[in-house]
Amino acid sequence: MPSLRRRLCHNQWIILLPIVCLVLTVWLVYSNNKNCMDGKQSDQERLETFESTIQAIKRQKEVLLNSLASKERELRKVKLELLSQKWAQEDQQSSLADDKVNKSSITIYVVTPTHTRPTQKADLIRLSQTLQHVHNIHWIVIEDANATSKLVTNVLKRSKLPYTQLSIRTPSFLLRQKKEPKWKKPRGVAQRNRALLWLREHKQLKKSKGIVYFADDDNTYDKDLFDKFRNTKRVSVWPVGLVGGLRFEGPRCSHWKITGWRVVFDPNRPFPFDMAGFAINLELILENYKAHFSASVAPGYLESSLLSSLVRSKDELETITPNCRAILVWHTTTPRVDFKREPYVKSVSGLDDSQVEV
Repeated sequence: MPSLRRRLCHNQWIILLPIVCLVLTVWLVYSNNKNCMDGKQSDQERLETFESTIQAIKRQKEVLLNSLASKERELRKVKLELLSQKWAQEDQQSSLADDKVNKSSITIYVVTPTHTRPTQKADLIRLSQTLQHVHNIHWIVIEDANATSKLVTNVLKRSKLPYTQLSIRTPSFLLRQKKEPKWKKPRGVAQRNRALLWLREHKQLKKSKGIVYFADDDNTYDKDLFDKFRNTKRVSVWPVGLVGGLRFEGPRCSHWKITGWRVVFDPNRPFPFDMAGFAINLELILENYKAHFSASVAPGYLESSLLSSLVRSKDELETITPNCRAILVWHTTTPRVDFKREPYVKSVSGLDDSQVEV
């Protein structure tokens, strides 16, 4: 029995041993797989953690950048306010200086070339009503014609301003052909030179204090402009609005000193600014009796053709405001008028509409 029991036990162990081994193997495989799964799960968690951290950093970076941009805008706004206050103070000082100018002793000679067109009367009346608000003005109007016209004479008389009415016909070689652009040939050359000749013939050197300003009849002028340049020593300059394809064009300056030019078209011109943007002391014109506008210069050089004979360089130019930020003249142009519907107006017996001056 004992031996049988021993054999039975031995056989049982023989049977159980593979089972135990199988169980151990399964357990080991399970444990290994579980550890692998746990490792993979840990790597996934770490990856997700890194990604969430990066996203949080990006969000924080965006918040900081927005905050920085907001602070920069606030800083620019404060700087602009301070600069505006500074300009306002300088302009106020400039206005006080204008008030000290003896307006009764310095005459402004406003030179205006004009030519016959439907809007001529309207343009001249608008300009005359601006000049009526300026002290001590002498208006020189030169017509592009062989003789002066009644229309212009009536406008001048009605203005009650001291005036001189002249006329000279533009030479045929300066007349613009139908297909030529406006800038191809200079306009008003003969008329402005005629005014310079009149000044030299009628004003004695050093006995007349005056300033000469070339004012086209279709521009728009602030009345304060004239007293700003009334105390010009030689040649004063300022910016002009709505010209040169820009909002405004002219000198850049700081503390009454010209530092550069806000121009795009040929900035290397001797004097890169518009006809409406400068004034000349009369004495300088009388001293340089040969100075005149040249009709043979390239487009854009008409102003330079005169000023080159009066001053040697841009360094001799003056400003009328300390910062050159005030726009007091605009290069407006009156649009062409089309009377295509006039033939359809019904005539009324006894009334001749052609005699109405417009």
